[in-house]
Amino acid sequence: MPPLWKSEDLETVACDLCGGTANTLRVVRADGLRVVECAGCGLCYVNPRPRSDAVARLYDGEYFTKTSSGRRGVGYDAYLDGEESEGFLRESRLRLDLAMRHVPLAGKRVLEVGCATGEVCHLVVQAGATVLGIDLSVEIIEEARRRFPEIAFEAVPLERVRDEAGFDAILAFEVVEHFPSPKVFFAAAGSLLRSGGYLALSTPNCDCARHVGWQRWLGFARSFEHLYYLGIDQLVRYAGEARLQLLGWYTLGGYEAPRAPSPVRTAVRVLLTSLRLVSHARWVRGVFRSDGPPFDRHGKRSDLIAVLVKP
Repeated sequence: MPPLWKSEDLETVACDLCGGTANTLRVVRADGLRVVECAGCGLCYVNPRPRSDAVARLYDGEYFTKTSSGRRGVGYDAYLDGEESEGFLRESRLRLDLAMRHVPLAGKRVLEVGCATGEVCHLVVQAGATVLGIDLSVEIIEEARRRFPEIAFEAVPLERVRDEAGFDAILAFEVVEHFPSPKVFFAAAGSLLRSGGYLALSTPNCDCARHVGWQRWLGFARSFEHLYYLGIDQLVRYAGEARLQLLGWYTLGGYEAPRAPSPVRTAVRVLLTSLRLVSHARWVRGVFRSDGPPFDRHGKRSDLIAVLVKP
């Protein structure tokens, strides 16, 4: 693929979690960037990595439609498309259902970080809560307001949210891996939670890479805006520094590894796309590949969801 980043966009950084500089190269992604594992704490991160201003430029209207051919591997093909969004919503509903095993939403005040077009916020309202949805993209927030005018949405970064009353719960599905500093994410979330409040988050599970092999994990083969890859140990350590305690965690999805493209698979995908059946095919494939529910309590599946509490 053509280079996604210019050399002047990149910076070399120390480990965000422990501050260490010793690391081991694990993968060179298709965008040319290196994923290293910290020798001190095991955190995996992109290094050198895009500067914050370069990353911020990605989250415009094109991020959710991928209309720019120079952004292969970044954003979504058709997030706003009805058929594609059904698949995203199914995944989000599963994450929310797992979170609600620990988080009582009825009557609570909730913040969703990375709300996109607002469908999860709508589910939260249906569960009896009030909610504020935030996202970096002005365009996607305008679309969320159009779809759900009764819900409050703001185009603002998490660390700039100001709310003296605090929130009973914060939801952040597939968000922390985008942050230039997960430490900033956890600190900001912790400061916005009331005592006894919950943080429910999901993120690609780097322990899956350790399980299937560094070169075989699909998490390194897509979503090149991702800067950090956490396993459960790193997540718990981040949470502890923000004075949050782990209540429960799960892993979702399969044990994903990239497969070499073939003419048959390419033709099938083109056909499914033309028939608007891609998300349905993904769902059916996930059901038949799993022995039982598409999640484990703990485990090493490809996505990690955790629920934390502020004492």
